[in-house]
Amino acid sequence: MIDKFTLNDGHIHEAIDRIDVAIHYLQASLAEHALIQAVAGYQAKVQDAINILSDLYQEIGRNNQIADIAKQQRQSL
Repeated sequence: MIDKFTLNDGHIHEAIDRIDVAIHYLQASLAEHALIQAVAGYQAKVQDAINILSDLYQEIGRNNQIADIAKQQRQSL
């Protein structure tokens, strides 16, 4: 998928922002839902999803490879 797009540094910030929005949405609208709160297994799955997104947020934020890919794509134009 990366080869279809020319990446730039803005894509990193954009992805992090969208992940942050998704985390807040899951916390506010799903984790707080009465059904999710009532069933421990559901709570755990929602929390797993939030944790996965949180890990991805951190990984993207510290991944220099993405910036390197963007730089390489700019140089090849």
